[in-house]
Amino acid sequence: MRITLKVLQNLSQIKQARAELDRRKLSYLRFDSWPMRSLHERGLVKGIRVGDRVKSWDILETVKFLQKSVPKDRPILDIGAYASEILINLYRMGYRDLTGIDLNDDIGNMPHANQIRWVRGDFLATPFPDEAFEAITAISV
Repeated sequence: MRITLKVLQNLSQIKQARAELDRRKLSYLRFDSWPMRSLHERGLVKGIRVGDRVKSWDILETVKFLQKSVPKDRPILDIGAYASEILINLYRMGYRDLTGIDLNDDIGNMPHANQIRWVRGDFLATPFPDEAFEAITAISV
């Protein structure tokens, strides 16, 4: 088992991380701008509001770690997956055995629902067998 720890040092790292996610075409902040957020809140634009600009550094560090540590054909689980960019980014990077679990009833409506296995459930009592995943991610869970 490999564990790593990094600590956010300053707020500029968040901005730099989002810029890198943008450059790598990994950003999924569809409703981040004020006009889109307003339209979404009024129900004029549909979809789940995926991503959080404040978590940009966490997302980038996680995908970079996984890219270095986990082959693309190995299974990865994200717990607390509702509205998270993690699995969407990994899918864009070529990972294909991806599962997300969350208590939110809308989890099945997350992007790439035909390619990523979204499971509504409690990550403290999952339906998955022990050692089913090469890596497990959890951001702000």
